[in-house]
Amino acid sequence: MRIGEAYEGERPVFSFEFFPPKTDKGAENLMRSAADLKAAVQPDFISVTYGAGGTTRDRSFEVVTRIHKELGIRTMAHQTCVAATRNQIASNITRLFQAGILNILALRGDPPGDDDAFEPPEKGYSHASDLILWLRDRKSGG
Repeated sequence: MRIGEAYEGERPVFSFEFFPPKTDKGAENLMRSAADLKAAVQPDFISVTYGAGGTTRDRSFEVVTRIHKELGIRTMAHQTCVAATRNQIASNITRLFQAGILNILALRGDPPGDDDAFEPPEKGYSHASDLILWLRDRKSGG
């Protein structure tokens, strides 16, 4: 289900954003919290940030797909341009689509660590708009 569908009604739209946990225990705590929020608030969607530094990328995928599949809550995965080639991003997006995640928040992302300036990786995207164009082209079958 697309997030835009949540805005078609008259009632307010509620969402939550989670950061991917670093441990298995943190992942279980997050899932319990998401289940509690579902019962109490019935959020229209939950977004999960992207571990751009590489440490929590797999956790991001795990959390967003578990929330989608186990809790039946509409989800949105973040995807940044930081520290990833176009092929790596394409692979990640393919995994998300195959898992039923249809909502992607495309971001350039912050420079890693203490860097002041964003340097796109070789064979990567320089701007979120480049990633968005690729996503649109992919959606249209290009």
